[in-house]
Amino acid sequence: MSLRKTAAAAQPLVRAWAIQHGVVPPDVWRELSQAEAELRRMLDDAGAFDCRVWTGAELLRWFSRLSAWPQHMPLSIDRDELGVAQTEVEAQAQKARENRERMERQARSVQLNGESRDPETVDWLKLSDEVSSGLSKAVLNRPIGTFADLVPTADLPKRGGGGGGGGRGGAFAGVPQAKKDMIGLLGELTVYHWLKARQPGHDVDACWVSGNSEQFTGRKGSDGLGYDFRIAFNKQTWFIEVKASTEDPCRFELGETEVRRARDVARSRSAERYVVAYVANVGSTKATTIDILPNPLGPDADGVLNIAGDSIRYNFGRRR
Repeated sequence: MSLRKTAAAAQPLVRAWAIQHGVVPPDVWRELSQAEAELRRMLDDAGAFDCRVWTGAELLRWFSRLSAWPQHMPLSIDRDELGVAQTEVEAQAQKARENRERMERQARSVQLNGESRDPETVDWLKLSDEVSSGLSKAVLNRPIGTFADLVPTADLPKRGGGGGGGGRGGAFAGVPQAKKDMIGLLGELTVYHWLKARQPGHDVDACWVSGNSEQFTGRKGSDGLGYDFRIAFNKQTWFIEVKASTEDPCRFELGETEVRRARDVARSRSAERYVVAYVANVGSTKATTIDILPNPLGPDADGVLNIAGDSIRYNFGRRR
């Protein structure tokens, strides 16, 4: 039996047996979602996996040697042998499932205005109204053609990795995709309501062209265009790619389609413009800000957008 199956079978039994006998089980059995990884680490540290594949019974003996098994508990995952009632096993298994679901829900949820919002259950239309009503006048009144006042990249402090999320880029390790997607959608909603405030006579619904738009506008969008909004402004076509963060890391990433579109517009001599709408602090609508940044692959970005690391990741700094 594999470690995964052994750990999954043992966890409710260990907890049920411990309750029945009034003992505290080792911490490794507290959460099923963590038990396998922690047991694997302990076995690796002990060199157990250097030898061969172990049977389920042999794994239980290893657990005992590593103090990962309750004292005096038989080395068994047979309910009858342990003298544990089926109802108690089921109760512990159900509790483990609920704990796992709670942890997964917490991991994928985003804090918005002091409340945790689960992307799988949130009412998106109500959330859109909340974003619209909560944005500051400074954001809603920000002119479309006003670019962020950026400091030269030579003046930027040296940075390591870090922060934020958003769009379909910004895929940082350890952050569930559902959470990154929700942060990106909050950024797009912010830009959507900003554009509606700035262009009241335009059909902004038609301008929102990403896949996120469908549930709000009823129009089918695409995530392969390399931008999220396409608007007419100053006798030009503007392609707006939204990058969002729950904080303000002054950093964003471009995906493959975004790089391609930005490059094509930078090379084009037509009346087109590609910009990045950097939306910071989407976790608090009153603190949310929007900065319009130049095309990262165009000449206007030279000296103010800095490629950070070995990927297409840029950082910048505002003048204060």
